[in-house]
Amino acid sequence: SWDLILIDGGHGFPTPYMDWYFFSQGLKINGFIIIDDTHLSTGKTLKDFLLKEDSWEIVPPFSRKTVIFQKIKDFDYNKEFYQQPYVIEQTSKINKYKKLRDFPGRMKWKLGKFAKELIKSGKV
Repeated sequence: SWDLILIDGGHGFPTPYMDWYFFSQGLKINGFIIIDDTHLSTGKTLKDFLLKEDSWEIVPPFSRKTVIFQKIKDFDYNKEFYQQPYVIEQTSKINKYKKLRDFPGRMKWKLGKFAKELIKSGKV
């Protein structure tokens, strides 16, 4: 496990996200992660994602190009999109939805309807 991680390698998609995903799992609680090049879209997206998660806290000072976060508690890497504030916010902007609170209930209903139609058609 690590006390400090620096993400400053490849800047193309999905490298910064993969670096964060795999390395941050080994980061100790109260450890720090430095994300460089947050002026690029991949670095900015990672920064914006972590700003919305309660497992991470930004450490001032930070600049337009580099940011430091402290891992203040374990992060749940298995959360689905409707459990992630940043993803909900961005999806709402794309789809013009105000909230995705009831996604699991609506999904079960849609899947049930689809399954009934498939059975009815004789394809299964």
